[in-house]
This record gives sequence, structure tokens and C-alpha cells, in this order.
Amino acid sequence: LVATVVLSFAYLTKHYLLLVLTDKRLIVRHGILNLETVQMHFNRIESVEVFRPPIGRILGYATVVVTGTGSRVTSVPFIADADAFRGDLDHMIFEREEKRSGG
Repeated sequence: LVATVVLSFAYLTKHYLLLVLTDKRLIVRHGILNLETVQMHFNRIESVEVFRPPIGRILGYATVVVTGTGSRVTSVPFIADADAFRGDLDHMIFEREEKRSGG
């Protein structure tokens, strides 16, 4: 019974998770009962952290925590390749800053 509940939770979390990088913003949709959609412009993102619990290291997933200006913190659980996502996000932010500064 417990295994069924855990597997169902994991399936639903994966099914309802949406993580998109556009040329201007990060879009995150997550949640099962309380579905939350967050859009953050790149210039509003302060930091991106990767949290990898021991079981996540074994199974190859992590939680990405994006902190925006003000008090906005968004945690995105169960990201399969969190380091690649963080690298892509850092690249997009850096590229946008380069365009804005004219470099």
C-alpha cells in the first residue's frame, strides 16, 4: 500500500510538472492538489541552487530552488538533470545581460 501511494505521488508530480526556459523568462508549473504556475523574468532571478538529497544522488534527481527578487522562492522537485538545467538557465541569464550591456 505504501509503495503504491509513493509511486502514485511520483507519477502525479512528474505529470503536473512543467519547467520551461524561454528567451525572456523561466516558467514553472508544479503541484498536485494546489497547482502553482510561476513566471520569472531573468532580470528578477537572484540565485539558482541545486539541492540533492542522498536518495536523489542515488536515483539521479535533485530539487532546483530559484530565488527571485523580493521574497519569491520557487522549489522545483524531482529534476532529472538539475546541473544541466542550472547551466542552461545561467547561460540564458548571462546571454541576456550581455545583450543589455552591449557586449
